[in-house]
This record gives sequence, C-alpha cells and structure tokens, in this order.
Amino acid sequence: MFSKWIGRALHNIENGLKEIEEWSNPDTGVITLSYLNILGVELIPSLIRSYQLKYPKVRFELTQGNLGDIDAHLEQGFSDIMITSRESTLNNHHWKTIQNVPLYIVVPSKHRYADCSALSLTELSGEPFIGLKNNCGLKATIISRFRHTGFFLASAYEAEDLITVAGFIKSGLGVSVLPKTLGLMLDELVWIPIIDEGWYWEIGLKWRDDHNISPAAKRFIEYVDTLHQGE
Repeated sequence: MFSKWIGRALHNIENGLKEIEEWSNPDTGVITLSYLNILGVELIPSLIRSYQLKYPKVRFELTQGNLGDIDAHLEQGFSDIMITSRESTLNNHHWKTIQNVPLYIVVPSKHRYADCSALSLTELSGEPFIGLKNNCGLKATIISRFRHTGFFLASAYEAEDLITVAGFIKSGLGVSVLPKTLGLMLDELVWIPIIDEGWYWEIGLKWRDDHNISPAAKRFIEYVDTLHQGE
C-alpha cells in the first residue's frame, strides 16, 4: 500500500521537474500575455505567428480585455507582459515600443468634410464628438494629444470601445479620432489624415520591473525590440 503512494509521489515529482525545465527553457516555455481587445484583430495574431515560426515550441497564454481588466491582470501577476498604450505605463513598469499607429479624423461618408484630403483638429470645432470611456486604452492618448494642441472638443457620446465609436460615426451621430486598423474600417466611414503633428497611437510591451518573468517572455521582449529597431 505504501509503495503505491510512493510511486505516485515520484511520478508527481518527475512531472514537476519536467514542467520547471520546460518553463525555464526559452525554447519551450510559456509566455503569459494580456492585450487590448482591438489589438486582437491584427497585431497580436501577426506577432504570435511570426514568433512561433522561429520558436515553434513556445506556448502563449492569452488574456484580452479593456484597459482596466488587463492592467489588473498584469499587476496581480497573472501576465508576464501586456500590450497596450504608452500612456498607461507607470513608474514601476518597463516599456518597449512596437508601433506608432497614425490617428485619423473619422467622419461619415455624407459629412461636409468627407471630401477633404487632410484636416486640422481645429476644423472640428462645434462638431459632436464620439469620445471613449476610461477603460479604453486609446482615451489617454487622445486626451494627451488634445492637451498638447490646447484644443478641446465637447463629447457628445462616450463609448465603451473603439468598435462602438466606429458604429456611432457610421450612424451619423458624430465624428472622432481613431487608428485605421482592421475591425474599425466599416463601410461609409471616411478616414482623413490629421495635419497637426504628433497624432499617433504608441503601442508597446509593458511589464513590471518588480516581477520575475519567464525566460520565454524575456526572449519575446528582445524579439519585439529587434522588430521595432528594424523598422
């Protein structure tokens, strides 16, 4: 009877050692990654695919959500890395830029500015503006850009996510500022380049400097950094 329990214990120890070996090996480890919902349409699948072509045995554990959800996931230690807006970075975070995504003025196709080749934000004075609630990762970027230009727009509506913003614009309820990404490019929307400087969305990797992350996650950070330097 005792032998049976010893056999199970040895088997569990063997499995534990195997799991530790896999975790500590950057070629076979696990990367726990959280990211903003909208980034799951294009950026995240592209990054994972390109990385796994190089390191096919690495596994990803993914969590997506709004800014509040994934911030909590990182702070509680459930994720090694988070992909988000730079403005959400705190003093105890490290940061690596992935992309600087241009932002556009977005109007419905029948809007008076729909035929413009480019616009300044000042031209939108008095227009109903579709804003974002605090749990959307892009809101902090837009607020900081408005403060930089010294120009403010009155918000007509505040949506929970970028897809809802795009839908409101399509219905003629207002205009907004959005990144031109898959998932937002609905029919009957017009994307107008912004003349004013600095209107882009900086997206990158964020991780805590007081939290040990897996060797696989460290290699992924180095990989993303190399991609950005090569752009």
